[in-house]
Amino acid sequence: MDDIMLSEFVRDFLRERRYILVLDDVWSIDAWEAIKCVLPDCTTASRVVLTTRIADVASASCLGSLDFVYKMEPLSDKESWTLFCNRTFQSNNCPPNLEEVAKKILKKCEGLPLAIVAIGGVLALKDNEKTHEWEMILHGFGGEADGSGKLDRIKRVLLLSYNDLPHYLKSCLLYLSIYPEDYPIDVVSILLKWIALEFVEERERITSTDIAMSYMKELINRSLIQVKSTLNDGRLNKCGLHDFLREILVSKSKEQDFTTVATRYYTRWPEKVRHLAIHNFTDNPQEFSSLKCLRSVVIFGYKDPLTMVRSLGRDRDDSAESSPSRPLPIRYRDETIPKYLTRREIGRVITVTD
Repeated sequence: MDDIMLSEFVRDFLRERRYILVLDDVWSIDAWEAIKCVLPDCTTASRVVLTTRIADVASASCLGSLDFVYKMEPLSDKESWTLFCNRTFQSNNCPPNLEEVAKKILKKCEGLPLAIVAIGGVLALKDNEKTHEWEMILHGFGGEADGSGKLDRIKRVLLLSYNDLPHYLKSCLLYLSIYPEDYPIDVVSILLKWIALEFVEERERITSTDIAMSYMKELINRSLIQVKSTLNDGRLNKCGLHDFLREILVSKSKEQDFTTVATRYYTRWPEKVRHLAIHNFTDNPQEFSSLKCLRSVVIFGYKDPLTMVRSLGRDRDDSAESSPSRPLPIRYRDETIPKYLTRREIGRVITVTD
């Protein structure tokens, strides 16, 4: 279904219906205009709620006499303190020896819930008797007059949270930067990838899957990974990253030649990249069999993933995805294709994922 057919389908579906449409995190006026033209003109008392961080987008979406912009205010000092204590001390009171430094740290968060929850996830793992550990976190924020805006302050808090991770969790988290923004990541699939790429340490009498799951839960507890959905029995199903954190991870990964996210505008791969993600290529991209450090490739939205996969080395972790699914293991005999892949068909598109 092309864009025109999809637009007509949505318009026909909404016509004569009463609906509420929520558009979360709209980044540009062009994006809003593209969506607005699909919405039917009707008198069904329907409503559209749009969230954005960009004032011009908010203003552009409010053209009617009944439209208005609601500006979210930061939490009050009392609300911030309550959220901080709930996250850091599990609803208990702050120990007296930490109260002064805790309030200084909280002030740096400027009433922003994401920043408070993220820094609380870091401090919850610190020893409450060791005030100097909290002082180190405070010093990591920088000075009062550093010129940081609120969004930069959130990113700084998330960077502090990342830097506080042990090395094995850093690798696991950095690897998530291969996924597109807002992509629902299958938990079982990513645990198996962590294991295959040897991010998961071996321990006696504990399976690799259990260890990988413990990594996942620790990253969730630190508020670095978001739970998107669970199964009926409570097990994790889909997870994801906040877009602020994803920006940090993409930047960090690029600095370290850990992962590279390549779009259709890429012409050359970084020579030392270890994990490569290819997003939405329509033509055959540059060959990458010469990349000596490459350990894994993940392909999203490519029209012929098997052609690309055949150019890869046998011992690399290679996969291709066009939409989320639970992997189904099959083995290929063709020695030019990596040993373990999975295959599924969605409409006319055959995709491959590990």
